[in-house]
Amino acid sequence: MYTMLSYFIWNGSPEIFSIGFFSLRWYGLLFALGFLISQQLLYYIHKVEGKPEKDVETLTIIMIAATIIGARLGHVIFYQPEMLWKDPWGVFIPFGFSSIRFTEFSALALIGSSLPVLLFVWIYLQYKKSKHADIVGYVLVGLVLFFVAMKFLFNKPIGDFFPIELVNFRFTGFEGLASHGGAIAILFALWLYSRKNKPGQSYLQVLDRIVILVFLTGALIRLGNYFNSEIIGKPTDSPLGVLMVNPVTHQLMMKTANGPAPVSSIEYKKDTEKGVTANGKVGLNMYLFFNKGVSPDRVVSFLEAEVKSALLDQNEFIDEPIGSLNYKISQEPDGSFAAKVITTGIVRHPSQLYESISCFLLFLFFWWYWSRLKNALPEGRIFGWFMVILWSLRFVYEFLKKNQVSFEDAMDLNMGQLLSIPLVLVGVWVLVRSYRKPTANATS
Repeated sequence: MYTMLSYFIWNGSPEIFSIGFFSLRWYGLLFALGFLISQQLLYYIHKVEGKPEKDVETLTIIMIAATIIGARLGHVIFYQPEMLWKDPWGVFIPFGFSSIRFTEFSALALIGSSLPVLLFVWIYLQYKKSKHADIVGYVLVGLVLFFVAMKFLFNKPIGDFFPIELVNFRFTGFEGLASHGGAIAILFALWLYSRKNKPGQSYLQVLDRIVILVFLTGALIRLGNYFNSEIIGKPTDSPLGVLMVNPVTHQLMMKTANGPAPVSSIEYKKDTEKGVTANGKVGLNMYLFFNKGVSPDRVVSFLEAEVKSALLDQNEFIDEPIGSLNYKISQEPDGSFAAKVITTGIVRHPSQLYESISCFLLFLFFWWYWSRLKNALPEGRIFGWFMVILWSLRFVYEFLKKNQVSFEDAMDLNMGQLLSIPLVLVGVWVLVRSYRKPTANATS
């Protein structure tokens, strides 16, 4: 039981910064960074092996499109198939609305409605490699900057820029991306690419190089999942456990219907007096520091309403009992108020970090392995080991992860494990073929 004293409290923000309605999140940055770094490494691979570097751009576009489309479709098909007939738009559109209402067609609305047209023209000109593409691109950037200026300098509502209004508009986001779906889409997309029969770019040769970079991109994406506190692990009494409190902090620091949050900061400390209970539950002290000038009544109402609600909402991380909130208010030397809230946290396996670290170490190893052989690498050697190792690890890590959907609770093996088994078998078949095939054929 004493080992639980070494668990880690994670209160990092999922956002790097936010300006108005725009926010840059760690997940998005790490996702993009994975593809940007991978592209540069792929340039290096093609340069060293004497392959056309212009093919790297094509491969990058294929990888990005296949990853996003495949991962999204994979999640819907494997975990939420009912979306296909209940909410087909929600599969790829991250927002919802009840109806469309036409508004006054003002000058601003005329400019705003031209944006999608200009964007389509710019994409078409880029495809045709037209010299006019840059001009249209500059106009697009100028219009976006104009909208930003009108929004923040003159406080113009976003709705003024368009001649229609989406009634009951809400941003829903994508509720899931499945790595198995992304993997299947990548395999199919690269098979189509390899049919061009380019020298040194057979199907398995392309896969051998690409999967090295998939390890790196996967490591960064899983790190982004950690910042988002998603794909969480099961409760644990392991000293490696993490108590994620950032979802609580993020919810309480957001602007609500009652106005901006009255707190300036929130801190968390282990409650060593309360000790450790079963299933990873630990005592947790939460300290809220209120802005100067916030009234005592507002402090109490915020604690008993918003704080209590947030603790109950985030029940995957906090085990807050039904009933009155256990808190104590004090006054700071500058006259502002502070509050101590006593609750219970749930320590979980940092499954995202397990996968992220594993993928990064595998990237380093297989990058070294490729650098030793380069063009002499036997076809399918790295790809085969990739499929066996990655999906075997995924099978094992699933025992430490919380099920993504409720129907998995009744299954002996969850969906992630069932989908991993055939991919491991594919890897075994490719490895057998690779070791039987003479190394000399690798460069053919």
